Amino acid sequence: MKGQHEVLTPVLLTGILVAIVGSVYLWGLPLIQKNKDIAVLQHVENFVMNLNEKIKEVANTQGKEEVKINIPATVSFNSTENSITVEVETKGTIYSVGRIYFVRNDNEFEGTWGKDDAGVIYVDTTDLDGEYLQKYTLKYRRLNAPNKKYRISLVGEDKVVGENHVIVIEYKGVEEEGNLVTTFVEITLE
Repeated sequence: MKGQHEVLTPVLLTGILVAIVGSVYLWGLPLIQKNKDIAVLQHVENFVMNLNEKIKEVANTQGKEEVKINIPATVSFNSTENSITVEVETKGTIYSVGRIYFVRNDNEFEGTWGKDDAGVIYVDTTDLDGEYLQKYTLKYRRLNAPNKKYRISLVGEDKVVGENHVIVIEYKGVEEEGNLVTTFVEITLE
């Protein structure tokens, strides 16, 4: 009887430990995934905000910048829409399904000089049956001043790239037509 007791104790302890570790793993795995998704989305959001600042800086200083795509996402440039889009799929999201703007005035087409930002950034979130597609869009609107109107126009070749590529942002000149001043910035995805 004593021999059975000595064998039974380690087996029971091992079984209890396996059950506890399995429960913790099953309970903790969704939390780990959620935290990972939150970190990815915050990183992508910061990337888009930084890209906006770089484009405005190039437009104002007549310079050239390169931005490395260091996020697990797809980046596309659409010259017709005058926009840059960043798409990422995750198992969870920090946004509600639909469109959320990251600017004070959500008018995509015009704002007020000195009050509103030229860049309009928003995210469209779509539920894909248990996963989510977040599509961040950066575009530029006209800013109205008392006697002039200003806008940044993105030009370049339409293209789609992924992580570890580069976005080249280059000043291409200014054009005045009546009271509208347009600054051209070329976007090249390499």
